[in-house]
Amino acid sequence: MIQKIAPYIFAFTLFVSAMLVFSVQPMLGKMMLPHVGGAPSGWAVTMFFFQTCLLFGYGLAYLFSKLPPLYNALAILLVFAPAALFLPIAYHSGITESISPWAVFVQLTASTAVPFLALSTLSPGLQRLFSYSDHATADDPYYLYAASNLGSFFGLLAYPIIFEPLLGLQTQSELWMTSFAVLFVCVALCAAIIFVSRPDLVTTKSKTIKKQEEKEQITWRRRFKWLALAAIPSSLMIGTTTEITTDIASAPLIWVLPLGLYLMTTIIAFAKRNEIETDFLSTLHLIAVVAISAVFILENYDYVTSHHTYLVAILYIVIFTLIAYLLHSLLANDRPTTSRLTEFYLIMALGGAIGGSFNAFIAPNIFNDVYEFQIMIALSLLISPAFKQAIPESFKKLPLYILGIFFLALTLITFKQGTLFISLLIFSIFIASLHIRILIPCFIILMIYLASPFNGKDLIHIDRNFFGVVKVLETPTISANAESKQKVRAMMHGTTLHGFEALDKDYAYKPGSYYTANGPLGEVIKINNPKSIAALGLGVGQIACYKDRETTFFEIDPHVVDIALTQFTVLKTCGYKDIILGDARLELSKDTNKYDLIVVDTFSSDSIPIHLITKEAFNLYTKKTNQNGAIIINISNRHLDLTTPLAQIAQEMGLMHRSKHYNPKEEDIYDTASQWFVITLNENLIKTLDQSDWKTTPPNTHQRIWTDDYSNILSTFKIIKRFTSRQKNKEEKE
Repeated sequence: MIQKIAPYIFAFTLFVSAMLVFSVQPMLGKMMLPHVGGAPSGWAVTMFFFQTCLLFGYGLAYLFSKLPPLYNALAILLVFAPAALFLPIAYHSGITESISPWAVFVQLTASTAVPFLALSTLSPGLQRLFSYSDHATADDPYYLYAASNLGSFFGLLAYPIIFEPLLGLQTQSELWMTSFAVLFVCVALCAAIIFVSRPDLVTTKSKTIKKQEEKEQITWRRRFKWLALAAIPSSLMIGTTTEITTDIASAPLIWVLPLGLYLMTTIIAFAKRNEIETDFLSTLHLIAVVAISAVFILENYDYVTSHHTYLVAILYIVIFTLIAYLLHSLLANDRPTTSRLTEFYLIMALGGAIGGSFNAFIAPNIFNDVYEFQIMIALSLLISPAFKQAIPESFKKLPLYILGIFFLALTLITFKQGTLFISLLIFSIFIASLHIRILIPCFIILMIYLASPFNGKDLIHIDRNFFGVVKVLETPTISANAESKQKVRAMMHGTTLHGFEALDKDYAYKPGSYYTANGPLGEVIKINNPKSIAALGLGVGQIACYKDRETTFFEIDPHVVDIALTQFTVLKTCGYKDIILGDARLELSKDTNKYDLIVVDTFSSDSIPIHLITKEAFNLYTKKTNQNGAIIINISNRHLDLTTPLAQIAQEMGLMHRSKHYNPKEEDIYDTASQWFVITLNENLIKTLDQSDWKTTPPNTHQRIWTDDYSNILSTFKIIKRFTSRQKNKEEKE
């Protein structure tokens, strides 16, 4: 009876363990975001931290496996004791004041390294323990890895769908602590089952294990293969997350999608006890690389607009999932016998950590733009089974023809940068997919070209750090007048405009883009006539061009400050009071001054630092605002509608609010469409705004107020709001 139920007890324990592992990741990531300025790079560092802990946990499991079974089990249980001292989970931000990858890593280590280390020993440790049993599947317990990953997948999905919308962070942490205690009991039960059914294991080692250890030999070449097969999907997963969070939102809901799919590929791969056929996957792999290459080309020449963001994000996710499943299948096909189980998992964890470190620490320091995703795609082609297939005789001369077409396409850029050129690039990469050995050099040449300064872009400067990629380029104005040929020097953060300076000196030092005098910000400044302005977010400093006012800027990214001062002349010409470097909310809380107007404009691409739009944040803003002052927030966003949570906060605090969407006229070529939200106690300001098409947003009484402890980014997605609105209208008609 005990032998029959043993797999189910072990599977349940591994399920709970993995669920705790992968629910604490987004939970701690959310705790961390306010302390890193909401930067999407914070999640990359978080992933590397957890991969490192996983590596050390698997290392402990490997060392424990060298002990006799009884001491192996006791060692696993003893790791739980020091872990309990770090519960409940909380993010310790006061250890270092700087915001950098290493600072975040140190803070995460102090917050949760020990509990996570205890959990990390369980997946290989319990599988190894199960291999000592007399169950029919004891010689191949890798299917239990699928149960572990299923728990991981459930934990990831449950967090953004159940825990985040319903529970605050403190309650989440307390619930996690209770589950941790339950898990300890389950692990003890697993150990008891083994030793009750096999009392001889208390003093001896299984004869089967001894025979396996003597029989199987692992070469270093095979170990290196495991390492590569684990590292590439890990890096691709973080690279995919970076790509989609930069343009949508840096939030647990977005983080867990690539990570969940990463886990799902391992579940499917390791759940199968027979060898997985990979020929068809290799063919799909080639097609996927061609598809993403076409997207890279179209994105580079601005053929992919903001309306296509979701489609491009889906394509990234599909391609990542396909490659991850192919490589995880190759890894599962090559798994060793039980005697090498803990070593196998240790190398897998090392590969995952190497992949994560490349994205979190190495790439940001050696590249000036985000190239990690493309590099890993190239490496995945090299490790594909299709690479071993010889080029057919009929294809022998084809590489020369393909490369000839490629270089012809590249030289056309000298004469014309149009549809023909783009079509030739896509056509040549498509033809190259006839064989992987032809595709690889073509793909690498294409990526080098797109990353080079010779691809037709008027790029003046590019810089990358923890907070993202900032570019300075000269480009035609982004205006309602499509025929406008006027050029501006613009700052791009990610894929979003963060201000510009007109090259026409008659307009260079007038507020433009989102900050135009014709738009919502200009209206508020004209009506309220603030003498002192606190601008949270610098951009190029266009707010300073509102004359006769003292403007203090708060900016978290030192690279943005440097670029605004060296690549633009707006700040030097228009003047400003001060630029304070650091997280806007933290630095504003230290500031002893009060302001007539606080302007919140701190988004990186469309990614939102949520800690700047919570109730606690607005409590601070109101304390720093003079009587009859106002707070105005730039909520221009392609994907999220923030009017409802902001309206709820305003109502909760007894403040008045209005919002307005501005679309410039054709003749206003230096104006940019924008949406702003005002919160104030100034009744005269509100009355005047009501005469100028400003709207009131009714708060949603069914949703909780956003606080530092609770936020629900899912409720703000425009695409979800449109869907629910259509459903509601349909029901009303019926």
